[in-house]
Amino acid sequence: GSGKPGPVTLALQKIFFDIARGNVARHLEWRTTVAPRPV
Repeated sequence: GSGKPGPVTLALQKIFFDIARGNVARHLEWRTTVAPRPV
């Protein structure tokens, strides 16, 4: 390969990060909200 992510990898990555960041309502059950650690 070229060492660069292909179209399928990029599509999966976009879907994953959209879900993880709360940008889409699909698969809310995949996420668990946690509080930030105190500094």
